[in-house]
This record gives sequence, structure tokens and C-alpha cells, in this order.
Amino acid sequence: MYCEKNSLNISDGVKFRDKKTTFGSFDRSAKQGLAVIKKSMLTLVLALLLGLSTKESILNLVTLAELLRGLSESGDDALKEQTIALLNNYMSDMI
Repeated sequence: MYCEKNSLNISDGVKFRDKKTTFGSFDRSAKQGLAVIKKSMLTLVLALLLGLSTKESILNLVTLAELLRGLSESGDDALKEQTIALLNNYMSDMI
């Protein structure tokens, strides 16, 4: 199960699910989400190998991830605007 493999207490894992969702369904969705994340990371590595992306754009992605983490912890509007601007710049660089 997802919770056991990721050292997550089952009662903590249940907090992430909707009340109408069974635990088995939550666990299956969590596994599917992890698979999607892994595939996305492999896609980024492949983009680097093929020269479709640059080291700078990956560094921007890391900066964006840090901003997103900070955004979830605070309600700062300036931080939200900075994150949106960086996201737009990152997407325009990648595409």
C-alpha cells in the first residue's frame, strides 16, 4: 500500500482523501500520481539529453518548486505574482 511504502501513517493518509472516497481508491490514486510524477521527471531528463531544454530552464523549475512550496505555506500576493511570472517564463522557455 502507498502509505506503508512511503512511511505515512494510514490515519494521516486518510486526511488527504475526500470523505466519499474509499481508502483503497485513495491508495490507488496515490500510486497513479507517483507514477505520473516519475514519468514527468523522466521526460525532463530526456528533454535535457535531446537538447530540447537547457540547464537554466531546469534551474528555473527548481526555483519554481521552491516558490510553490512557500506559496502553500503563506498567502502572500507578491509571492503568488512572482510564482505566476516564473511559471509563464518557464513555460515559454520550454516550449
